[in-house]
Amino acid sequence: MRREATIAYAAVQHTASSSSMIRWSRDFIRGLQQREPACLKLPSMVSLCESLETLRGHEVGRRMTETKKPAYAEGGNYRVTVEGGIAFFRVWKRPDVSREVGAAFAREMVGVMQSLAAEPTSKVRGVLMDLRDATTTWGPVTQAAVSEMFACLEAVEKRIAVVTSNETVQLLSVSSVVRKFAPNNGRAFASYSSAERWSSARLGSR
Repeated sequence: MRREATIAYAAVQHTASSSSMIRWSRDFIRGLQQREPACLKLPSMVSLCESLETLRGHEVGRRMTETKKPAYAEGGNYRVTVEGGIAFFRVWKRPDVSREVGAAFAREMVGVMQSLAAEPTSKVRGVLMDLRDATTTWGPVTQAAVSEMFACLEAVEKRIAVVTSNETVQLLSVSSVVRKFAPNNGRAFASYSSAERWSSARLGSR
């Protein structure tokens, strides 16, 4: 159990701002409270609990700030804001809608991404697409839409940084699409802060 606790602590430190990792770690700690409460007295677990509270505060604060910013575009499962030359494109899952409706949302997002691609670089020079709260598996229509979104930014040499959840299947899927449709200007990340730094960098600094 000590080894598991150490792994959990390292995972949270690595993925810093991932809301899904924060939720997973909190569930992990609740399990320890029931099974082996003595583990929570370990120095690594004390640090983990403190880190989780800090990260949760940062995540809540960031989301509140995002909702206060004027939206460039928004729809049934996405919201886009633009700040400092970067478009922040957040997508979340909608388990209450059908696959067909979800695919329609994805097609709608293609139009938004095309608009971002057409903006002058003085307004939008890159996009950070946050998929941490999005569905981790896609149907063929959504897959085609995501591919088209990445390709339109690649065509105008604008950066597309995609941050995924801690789900391996999502990271692998996104990485594959990025390599194929945005090989020069796209990159997938498991860390929001790393994606933000890379998307904000001027083109040419890899």
